[in-house]
Amino acid sequence: MRRSGFPPPPALLLLWWFVAGLLLMPPSGEGLSEPRCDLYSLPGCPRNFNPVCGTDGETYANECMLCAANREHEKSVQIAYKTSCS
Repeated sequence: MRRSGFPPPPALLLLWWFVAGLLLMPPSGEGLSEPRCDLYSLPGCPRNFNPVCGTDGETYANECMLCAANREHEKSVQIAYKTSCS
């Protein structure tokens, strides 16, 4: 005999949690990351445009520019996204 109504079977609950977890995961390549400032010889930065979005909501032309701004303003802004901020 099949029951209809609540509570749903445990397998259905497990499936629901799995799907919700996948949907809430950030897309690949996104999420907070520490800028690799050791790769750049500051104060000069290359002029390539490879935008990153800082945790301060600002778009930087590239990771080196974010590092330069951190050094200049004595901050520790991290990379929120490896693309421009919206």
